[in-house]
Formats: sequence, C-alpha cells, structure tokens
Amino acid sequence: MMQPSNKPSPEIGGNGAGVHWLVLLLMLAFLGAAFVLRPSSRPDLPPMVAGMPLPPLCGFKLSTGFPCPGCGLTRSWVHAAHGDFQGSMAYHHLGWLAMLYAALQALRHGLWLARPDLRANVDKYGRYLDLALIGLAVLLALDWAGMAVGIIPKTLTWP
Repeated sequence: MMQPSNKPSPEIGGNGAGVHWLVLLLMLAFLGAAFVLRPSSRPDLPPMVAGMPLPPLCGFKLSTGFPCPGCGLTRSWVHAAHGDFQGSMAYHHLGWLAMLYAALQALRHGLWLARPDLRANVDKYGRYLDLALIGLAVLLALDWAGMAVGIIPKTLTWP
C-alpha cells in the first residue's frame, strides 16, 4: 500500500499554489491593462483600446445613474500608468492606492511562487496585506460617502 507523499506537487495547483497563481495573474492582468489602455483625450470618454473607447464597466452606475465607490478606478489607473498623476486623482482620489495594493499583491504572490524558501515569511507578512484590503475598502467607502455629501470634492465620474 502506498503512503501519501508530503512532497509538493509539481503541478500548478500543487501545495496551494493555485490561489497564488490566480491572484498573481489577475493582478498582472489589471496592472498590464492600465499600461495597454490609453487615456482618452476627453474627460467624458473612457480609456481607449485600438482607438475605440471601452464600454461602461460599472453595473451600479448603469442601473442607478449614481457612481459606486469604485467608479473611476479604471481611468485613474490608466492615467497613473501613463504618468498623469493629476489625471489619476481627477478620476478617483484613491486610484493610486488601489494600484499600489495590486502591485504589492502581485509581488507577494510572485515571491511566494518563485522562492519556496521564503514562503513562511511571505505568508506571515502577506496576512497584513490581506487585512489592508479591509482598510482600502473602508477608505473607498468613506471617499464615496464624502463626495456624496459634499465634504470631499467630487471626481470627474460624478454627475
């Protein structure tokens, strides 16, 4: 009778690596899209791909006419990726912070996959990064509420 092995599987999903691959690829896709898309020359148009504007992405805004806490993040990331930080802030006050969070998550999961000898430390400190997502969500909600009541200046995505 064969005993189960404690050795990590060489497969992509072996040893819990599947989640790390998924998060890494998602973060790289989001960050990569910010560099591939081009900022529109008009603030009322979304980012461009192959000369065509992206379709509206926010189901909340499409159904209610009111922006959600994440409205403007795509445009903000695209402007930040192209070095236009003033434009990035004009579309979402916290776009840069969400982009930094995505980059740190990509680094964390890439490091976990590339350096098995560091996995214990990556897991230990990565938990703080996971908790930071809660803080980011709270900041997004507070920014949104502040714009809704007029305490914080509205971004270009607000009517």
